[in-house]
This record gives sequence, structure tokens and C-alpha cells, in this order.
Amino acid sequence: MLTKPTITGDLLRANVLRVFDVPPWLLHHPKLDFSVFRYMQHSGTTTVAPLFLSRLVECYSTHHHKYTNGSKTASLTGCGLYVEQLNVRQSITINPYASLFSAELYGILRALYCVVTYSIPKALIITDSLSALQTINSRCWTSHIFVTKIVLLSSTLIKAGREIAFMWVPGHRGVPGNEIADSLARLATSTNRHQDVSQIRLKTVNTCVSYAVICQHLRDHFDNVWNTQYQSDPKGTSYKAVFPRRRKEDLGLAHADTVSLFRLRTGHCKLNLHLFRLGLHQDGLCDACHTPETVAHFLLVCPQYHAQRAILLAKLRKIGVTANTADILRNPGASCLVQHFVDATNRTL
Repeated sequence: MLTKPTITGDLLRANVLRVFDVPPWLLHHPKLDFSVFRYMQHSGTTTVAPLFLSRLVECYSTHHHKYTNGSKTASLTGCGLYVEQLNVRQSITINPYASLFSAELYGILRALYCVVTYSIPKALIITDSLSALQTINSRCWTSHIFVTKIVLLSSTLIKAGREIAFMWVPGHRGVPGNEIADSLARLATSTNRHQDVSQIRLKTVNTCVSYAVICQHLRDHFDNVWNTQYQSDPKGTSYKAVFPRRRKEDLGLAHADTVSLFRLRTGHCKLNLHLFRLGLHQDGLCDACHTPETVAHFLLVCPQYHAQRAILLAKLRKIGVTANTADILRNPGASCLVQHFVDATNRTL
């Protein structure tokens, strides 16, 4: 009969992020089985369910099989855990800002907690996250808090006489346990979590997130705030016709050339129409063809720059840019070509 053991001080220490009590090279390492991955690489086949099942019978018939999976939507992050022999099914929602990679790692960590909870002597943890297992195998243990916990807890369990192994299996290939874990992970990120799930343990865990994830979230948040203000501001219509959303770019141009390009994008340049708005030109018309000298007129219409324009348009066609003012000014690859055109016309913008 499976019983819950008393968690020792060693196991508790394994569950927190801390400096290693022993050198990393003295830790006990779990077995990582990439046999299915190597087989798929060499054979090129994607039908691996029979091979995987035969591998379980051949090498892990006495192990408890624990399938884990992660899931992430725009608003929720979670993982699923399925223990085949015990029919344990857990659907766990974690910090919504956590990445899918963190969700996959937390599912593996929950599987190790299950080894402790039920005093399981031999455990095989099966996941379709190749990146998670490769990170554990790479010895980059301090790169992620969950990786550190997995390594410490695995070592403690192995030292206590447990047999721990990890195995990779491809997702969505008809492996029954993996499909169940996938459905549990998707349930964790479902907005309809209160459906009839009497056989499933639903849980919400306030896990931590990395500093990098927090910084990215803050960047995304303030970028959205900035874009909302940018789009609602009645000013800057010429520039917003080129860039509907605010963006940051490095054009690789000299400062003076960058200023010239920006003036073309905003329309605030030394073309006659803008000078007229400032009271510096009598009518804003082109000196050659007596029509309003706009940016579009200067780049694509005015006959006095026909030769320079022909060179510009030929080069634009080579990089797939259409003869449209917004497309020309928006495309990073066209920036240098536009500046060459401006220089060739001897106009100061």
C-alpha cells in the first residue's frame, strides 16, 4: 500500500533555491533517455508510439510512469500531470506570466513531488519538452529556478535510494499517456475549469517567474500603453500613415540621414507644401509642375527628378518594395535607397 512519507530536512532543502551544499560534481544525476529522439533523427519517421511502448516494457516495466505537459494561452499558464499506475491526474494553473518552458519544467517538478508524496521507489518521468530535458542534461542548473529544484530534488531522491529517470516522447503522436497529460495541461489554461472533472485534481499555484519574464512583461505593457496613446493622438497623421503602430528601429544610417528620412516620414521637411504651412513659401506648389509639393509628389511624381527616380524604383523592385510612398518609407531595406535618391536630387530636407 502506498503511503505518504514524512518529508525530511534534506527534501525540504531540495525544494528551495539555494547555494549547493555540495559541489555540483558530487550530485547524483538521473538517467535521461533520448532513445526515441535519436530514432526519429536517424529513421526520419514520425510514427513512434509502438517503439515507445516497447521501450517502456523492455526498460521501465517496474517504474511508475508519469506523463507531464505544459500549456499557455494569452491569459493563463499551466501544466498537467498523469501517473499511469495510480491514475493520478492533476491540472495545475501557475503564474499567468510564466513562459511555456516554465510550465513544462514545473510539470516535471510536480512529478518529482509525487515521488515523495507516494513513496514511489522507481519513477520514469515522460515529457514532450525536449528543451526542458536538454537544459537539465546540460548542467546549466542555475539558469532557471525550476531547473535548480529539479536537479536538487532528483539528487536527494537518488541518494535516498529512489530510481529516477526522464524520457522524451514526441507530442501528438498517439502516445496515450502523453495525450492525457496534454488534455490536463489544456484544462489548466481553460476558462471553463469548473466543468465536471471529478477524477481530476485542479490546483492553482502562485509560482515565481524569472527576472527576464518580468522585464519582458513590463516592456510589453508599456509598449501597449504607448501605442494606445500614439494611435489616439490626433497629431502625426503623416507618420502614422507609414507606421500605424509605434516601433523602434536601427536603420544603420548616419545621424543626418536618419533625420532626413524621419522628416520625409512625418512630412515635416523643407518641401514647399510644409514650408507654406509655416509661412515660408507663397503657395506650397512645386516649382517645376505647379502642384502641391508633398512627399509623395517628390518621391514618385515630379518630372524634374525622373532620372533619379528611375534608379530608385529599379533598386526597389529588386528588394520587392512597391512604388508606394508608405511602403517605401516603411521598409528598412529601402532607407538607404531613399537617402541616395535625396542626395541625387540635391534637395536639403
